[in-house]
Parts: sequence; structure tokens; C-alpha cells
Amino acid sequence: MVLSNGASVIEPIDDHAVRGALRRLAFRMTRWVPLVSIDGDDGLLCDAGGCERLYRGIDRLVRKIAGGLRAWGIAGRVAAAPTFGAAWAMARFGASDEATVTGEDLSRVLAELPLGALRLEREVLDAMARVGLERVVHLYPIPRAAIEDRYGASVLRRLDQALGRAMEAIEPIHAREPVRAGIEFDGVTDRLDAILSAARSLLADVCRTLRRLESGCRHFELGLDRSDLPPLVLTIRTARAARDAGHLWPLLAGKIESAQLGFGLRGLVLRGKSRARIAHVQSEHWRGDRGEHSAGVAKLIDTLNARLGVGAVKELRARESHVPEAAFTLDTVTTLRESGGAIDPLGVDRPSILYDEPRAIVVTLLGPNGPIATVRQGGRGFRVVCVLGPERIEPEWWRPGSEHRARDYFKVATEDGRVLWLFRSLARGDDAWFLHGQWA
Repeated sequence: MVLSNGASVIEPIDDHAVRGALRRLAFRMTRWVPLVSIDGDDGLLCDAGGCERLYRGIDRLVRKIAGGLRAWGIAGRVAAAPTFGAAWAMARFGASDEATVTGEDLSRVLAELPLGALRLEREVLDAMARVGLERVVHLYPIPRAAIEDRYGASVLRRLDQALGRAMEAIEPIHAREPVRAGIEFDGVTDRLDAILSAARSLLADVCRTLRRLESGCRHFELGLDRSDLPPLVLTIRTARAARDAGHLWPLLAGKIESAQLGFGLRGLVLRGKSRARIAHVQSEHWRGDRGEHSAGVAKLIDTLNARLGVGAVKELRARESHVPEAAFTLDTVTTLRESGGAIDPLGVDRPSILYDEPRAIVVTLLGPNGPIATVRQGGRGFRVVCVLGPERIEPEWWRPGSEHRARDYFKVATEDGRVLWLFRSLARGDDAWFLHGQWA
């Protein structure tokens, strides 16, 4: 990745995140085509059969999908062909980022592509390259029996699939079963007690369905069908997947009570979204159970966000940095992390109190580079009885835009019993000293 200032940042690929993003993209693609399958770690295969009339031509569909990818910030190549093999080949080896191949041109267009476009194994491609076979057109005049005897039946199968001589099926992804419950009143009602009772019944139905599916949801939407106003959707979000009606009901009831109901409602619909599986955990009563503790924290976060507003709850999270003020960040808490993410400590002594901003301080040395003799703060001077240091902390040169400079840190004990953490900024001269923290 190259930043705007020209600096390069290299980070390891998170394979799990990539697969999750590709799966989410596959579900998005179903707005244009009925069947979508995930192809490896970097592609999607779509069955657009029957969509020609809907979009007035398959080339229009290709342009619409390519435009949608660009709108989502995704750089992709889109190709349409009568076969999955040909579409795969054109998307990866074609000359254009947007390509459409017809049945009449299929053999001619494939002929100019390299043999890698047939999805062959690397060993087979190397064996063919040794005898000068580099493009698909080189296979056309060779007898099929000779190809099979020397390179295996997989070459003929891939060639036939690309040319439409053999069938190829995909395994499409399937959307999860929607979690939904609804009710229609006999007539318009503006009685709050009746509306609350109906909503609570719907929530109980949704939670029973989630238990049957061994899952929970992080996002719930209650749709209000108002008689004189447009429909209103009330949303609650939880820190982790939830299905406890006793916990969810106070979060939902408060939103219903403060909602504008107009002259009454005709019905309610409750939907559970962002569904995730909830694993079974065995409780151990003879020692503290981590799962129950996490569940309690998640409920507390949901309650505080409901009462104080989303974004009001924050927590300290560690960062991988040896610069003291950059070793943590204050993040908004909306989702409780289930596991992982722990950062190993540096294994060095650090003060229990770290100031938000280092405070300027006056230090007297016994010599030009000698030990610290006195520390003056707030107009008062204190004699130093013990000094440990220096500990050099260099700037993080690998982080673009880092403003930190090299520092020499000292652990200083004063005559009044305090233990201070001082540093000398090497960028501002030897007389630039700061107090950064102290041990309680």
C-alpha cells in the first residue's frame, strides 16, 4: 500500500478477513444475478442465465456490475461468456477489464489466451511449456488422444468446459434463513400497552427461533406500520450476538415508548440481522466462568449505549508500540470482541500513572553529562536520591507521519518519596526535560 505522501506500508494479509469480505461481496452480487459462487480467494462465478432481457443485453449487465464494484471502492475485472470457464479466462487473462464474449467468437477469443486461462495445474503448464505449447490455440490441432496420454484427462476436461462441450456446475451460496416475526392488528390502534404487548410477543418468537437455530443476532429492527405517517424502523444493536428476550426487551421498549406513533399502528414486524452462531459453553460453578463474565459485560455495554447513546461507551485498547503515549488508544465500544487480539507487554518497568501530555520540568545535573542532582517542578525543588537510566526510546520510523523523537528516559526517586519518570528530548537539546509519569 502506498500513501499519499509516497510512503509504503507493508502488512501481512489477513486471510480470514479476505474470505469474509469475499463472501459479503458474493451476497451483494445477488442483487444483479440469481446464483453466485465463490471461486478461490479472489473471484466470483455468477450464473446470469435469463438476465439478458432484464438488462436489455448481457453487455449492459457487465457494465452495471463493473460500475457497482467501482462505487464500492473495489478494483475488479468483469467478463461474461457462454461458459464459466471462458468467463474465468477472460476476467483473468483478457485484454479488457470489461469483456463480453458470444458463442460465435468463443473459440477464436480463447485461442489467443495463454494455457493458464484453462485453469490447469502448474506441473501440467510447465510440461507443456517445455515443448513450446504456450497458448490455447496450440492445443487445437493436436489429437485428443495424444493430449490425454501425455498430459492427462484434466486438460481435455478444462478445454471442453471452456468451449461449452462439457457441463460445468457451480455451488452457489445460500442466504441464511431470515429471522422474522410480524403481526397485523384488527384495526388501527394507538394504545401503548397493546403495542408493547405485541412487540414483546414478537421478540419472544424471534428469540425462540434463534435458539432453534443455535444462533443470535447483533442487529434487530422493529418496523412500525403507521396509519397516517410513513413506516418507522426502530433499531437496537448489541455488543455481541444475543437471543435473551429479558435482556433485549428493555432496550426495545424504551425506543417504542419514545417513538412517534401518529394516530396509531396497523401492525409490527421484527427482524433479526447480523446473525452469528452461539457456541454451547459448559458452566463450571467451582471457579469463575469467563463466558458468564463476558455475557455480563456485553449486557452492560448494550444498556449503557441504549441510555447514553451509541458512542458514549469507550475502552482502552493496547497497541503495538514502544512509544508510551502511543501504546494504547481509546476506542468506542459497540461490539465485544469474543477472543484473541491480546498484545504481549514489553516486559519492562512502566509507571502506574502516565500523563496525557508530558510536562516541562527543570533538571539540574552534577556535570555536563553527569547524574541528575535536583528536579524542580511548580517552583519547588527536590533533591534526587536515586536514578536509574537512561532508557533510549527511538521514534517509530516505520509508521508514516510519526512525530515522535528520540528520548532518554530516567526513573528518578526524590527525597519526598516520589518515584518519577523523566525523559530528555534529544531533538530539542540537552536541557529539554519532561515529566511523563510516576509510580503510585
